[in-house]
Amino acid sequence: MISLANNQLEKTIQTGFQEERENVRNHSEEKKKGKAITIVLSLVMSIVILGSLVYSLLEALQK
Repeated sequence: MISLANNQLEKTIQTGFQEERENVRNHSEEKKKGKAITIVLSLVMSIVILGSLVYSLLEALQK
């Protein structure tokens, strides 16, 4: 009887640890996606700013 209860408790604990491992993996994958999106947005904003500066420079040189 005690052995059966210990086995059930052990299974419950193992299941809990497995769920936590999966949560950690999912969270790290989401973090990577978030970083990639941040990098892409930063790159796009930098290109827009650089393009605007080049356009302003060309406009100033034409005058």
